[in-house]
Amino acid sequence: MNYKAVLFDMDGLVFDSERIMYSAYQSYCGLNHLPCDFAIYSLLLGKTSTEGRRILANATNGAIDYDHFIAYATTYKKRVMASSGLPVKKGFYQLISYLERHHLLKGLVSSSDQAVVQTNLQSTSLFKLFDVIISGDQVAVSKPAPDIYLRAAMVLGVQPSDCLVLEDSENGIKAGVNAHMDVICIPDLVNHPQSVLNLCKAVVPSLDQVIGYL
Repeated sequence: MNYKAVLFDMDGLVFDSERIMYSAYQSYCGLNHLPCDFAIYSLLLGKTSTEGRRILANATNGAIDYDHFIAYATTYKKRVMASSGLPVKKGFYQLISYLERHHLLKGLVSSSDQAVVQTNLQSTSLFKLFDVIISGDQVAVSKPAPDIYLRAAMVLGVQPSDCLVLEDSENGIKAGVNAHMDVICIPDLVNHPQSVLNLCKAVVPSLDQVIGYL
């Protein structure tokens, strides 16, 4: 299919940031003498801050305060970024180069708040690579609702059917499908059930492998 735009999720898709955040979660739990359960942490992936507060409160019976954890994790992440930078996922620059050569539009579409998106992009100088940047606090309802992807298409001036979505999270995959866009999954920390993967046009191990579907 001839797409006009490719829409990228951010955490776990463009940036290898979920591993840093999970490391922060492990550290936080250890400092506060709390059990560290990846199954609970994974519930936060692809969620907005509003959803995260509810999820952690319910999953930990109030033992972990979301805002306190995020404040700790933000400081933790900044220390990592200051010492070694924020790693970009394999194949990202190869894919971006291909999209630029073929004059395809590029959007960054993240459930994270705008402040988090800006911090990540500024630290890696990737702002200039995207034609539109949409964050979770710019829409009323976040993933798996289609709103955030539909907004990106509208700003870019293309139809949803002309967009290809690149996602790693279940909520993100469903958001792209709900927006009537093709979705390619590049898995990160979580192995999705086959029922979720079946929603995708393809599942590939790295971003450069997306080129074969363009």
